[in-house]
Amino acid sequence: MKNAILVRYGEIALKSDHVRRRFEKRLINNIKSGLRENKIEFKIEKEWGRIFISSEKIQKTSKILKRIFGIVSFSPCRVTDAEIGKISRLSVDIAKKTLKQKDTFAVKTRRIGKHSFTSNDINEKIGSAIQKKTRARVNLSKPKKTIFIEIRDKKAYIYTQKISGPGGFPLGTQKRVLGLIENKDGFLASWFVMKRGCCIIPVFSGNIKNKNMLKKWFIGVPFRYYILKSKDKYKELNRIIEKENAMGLVTADSIKEIKKFKTVKQKIRVPVFRPLIGYFFNYKSNNNHGKSNKNNK
Repeated sequence: MKNAILVRYGEIALKSDHVRRRFEKRLINNIKSGLRENKIEFKIEKEWGRIFISSEKIQKTSKILKRIFGIVSFSPCRVTDAEIGKISRLSVDIAKKTLKQKDTFAVKTRRIGKHSFTSNDINEKIGSAIQKKTRARVNLSKPKKTIFIEIRDKKAYIYTQKISGPGGFPLGTQKRVLGLIENKDGFLASWFVMKRGCCIIPVFSGNIKNKNMLKKWFIGVPFRYYILKSKDKYKELNRIIEKENAMGLVTADSIKEIKKFKTVKQKIRVPVFRPLIGYFFNYKSNNNHGKSNKNNK
């Protein structure tokens, strides 16, 4: 494995051993599903707290990883043996392609396992070698570019960027719920609940031309949806809830629609989740606060 993508996950690591293993398995299965759907050949290896993907289509794989819930960040990297000489040669090679003479840089090393050297040894020796070859200046506090080295037992992974993922929990680790989508805010509300691992079944009220906004995030679980056709939407929602054995309903209601909360609670048989309940309230408050400050001036 000369090239790989190092995948990181966050909240999963806080779970108990049993739950953590289940979530890790689901995350790996979702990654495999996304890559197979796009006909990408790959190999996956798992270590404690990390997933490594080897693939020749790094850019295409990266686009998919950006849409997989549970992934906090990932880094395309080069791989070598955990020996200072080999790490130094590969790091210098990467630095020559990344750094310009006017750039400032730092070397940051993370190390797991037993080695004859420390992380500081790596930082100092690799940093010195890079400086000699590139003439770039070292800046440990605010470097323009950073060479990251992660040493795990007998392997070293070297990279220069960390690409953000959506985070949260892997899709499919929580129960099934309906997502009522009446406008663009409905897409956002469903997305937030998907980020918590829930299997969303979208229920569209009206135009569904933008359904692909949500569909592209369904990696590892099937995308199925309903369209409300009855004039009594609550009656139809309850019918779908019973048919799908859904554990809840997600809406885009905010605090400004509090008057309708009681009505919804009386008519829907399952718990109603409102992930945007305070979102617009805070946004409005912040805006008003900003306006008042301007007026005071």
